[in-house]
Amino acid sequence: MAAINATQAKVPTDKDAVNRAWSMVNTVDIPQGIIYYRSINNHPHFTSYAVVGDLKNRVYYFRTYDNYDIRKIDLSKIDFGKAKLKSASLFGGSNYQGFQFN
Repeated sequence: MAAINATQAKVPTDKDAVNRAWSMVNTVDIPQGIIYYRSINNHPHFTSYAVVGDLKNRVYYFRTYDNYDIRKIDLSKIDFGKAKLKSASLFGGSNYQGFQFN
C-alpha cells in the first residue's frame, strides 16, 4: 500500500485521502470463491470486511462482504471514560438506496 500511495499525487483534503485509501483497499479485495485452501478446509476464502482509519479525524470506516455500503464510526463522539462494552454484528445484508436524478 505504501508503494501505491508513494507514486500518487498528494491529496488536497482528508476526504480525498479516505477515498484514495478505499481505492487502494479495493486492489487487494478477494471475491468469494476465487481462492480455496483445501489443506485448511473446503470453504472459499474471501475478504469478509475491510477498514480504513482516518487517524487525524478519529474516524473509522468499514464495509462488509454482504454490505458494501461504507459505514463510519466517529471516535471523537465516544466518551471512552463512560462507554460500556457492547458488541454487535457487522454483518447482516445490504440496504441499498435508490438514486435520485435531478
